[in-house]
Formats: sequence, structure tokens, C-alpha cells
Amino acid sequence: MVICYDNNILHSPEHFEHNAKQAIEHKLTLDYNQGLDHRKLTPEIVDIMKSFKHKEYHFAFDSPNSIDTVEYAIDLLQSKGIMRCNWYVLCGHNTTHAEDLFRLNYLRSRNQNAYVQRFKTKANEHSKRLITLARWANQHRMFQGMTWEQYLKHPDNKSISYLQNIE
Repeated sequence: MVICYDNNILHSPEHFEHNAKQAIEHKLTLDYNQGLDHRKLTPEIVDIMKSFKHKEYHFAFDSPNSIDTVEYAIDLLQSKGIMRCNWYVLCGHNTTHAEDLFRLNYLRSRNQNAYVQRFKTKANEHSKRLITLARWANQHRMFQGMTWEQYLKHPDNKSISYLQNIE
């Protein structure tokens, strides 16, 4: 497997296509673990993405304002047969808990995986909430298997029940 650390490779579609052709030629699996820019997806790029072996694709959903472009990207990917991707979700940076939860629930409703990236803050109620949110979302089987509310009510989580009434 080749891990590609170019976090903006879709900015240069020719470079992306060249990498894909090399991966096919040498029977390599590519992992774009820095994430791909979902705003740069086109039907042609998604066709190229499907042409080589890859690890789960990663994208970012850093702002609630990106919902339209995220929705378009998921629709496009799924229409071409890429049914699930992993979405990095920056939480706690210029967003409320409700906005963070909205993005996570949206991804869950679209059968996507999420990975909460917590904005670093001093230890307080806010940071505890982000840690708990990450514990739920970053475990894909748990994230897909239960809602946030179910997670909070789970018997193993009695110590975090105070989070149920936040925002």
C-alpha cells in the first residue's frame, strides 16, 4: 500500500490521474489518508477513483455551511458505486455542540463514517463533550449501530449522562 500525503491532489486532476495509472500498472493500493477535497469531485474524477485499489476514501466536513457540497459529493460518489467514505469532522472550532451533532447525524443518515477531530481547548465541560462525541463517532461500528442519544443512555456511559441536556 502507498500512503499519499498530498492533501490537495484533486487540485491537479492530471497529477491525480497519473498517480491512479501508476497504481493500476503496479497493482498498488492507494491510501489518501490526508483526505481529498470533496468540492473538487467530478464524475470523471470519481470514475478514476473507482479504477484503482484504495483504502477507504477520506474527506473533510469542517463546517455546517458545507452541507450542500457534502451532499453533492456523497450523491455523486454513491451514484458511481462508492457507497461509504470516512469524513473528518472538525468539532468545537467556531461551532456549537448542536452544529457538530447535526453534521455527524447527517453523515450517519447517509451511511457514511465520521472521524471527530477535536479542536484543542483547555480541559472543561466543552472538552469533555468533544471527547465523548469522538468516542461515539470514531468507532465506526458504534457510530453506525446507535444514535448519540442511545450512546448516552447506554449502561456503560452512566458517568456521562450529564451531556444529554446540552444544547
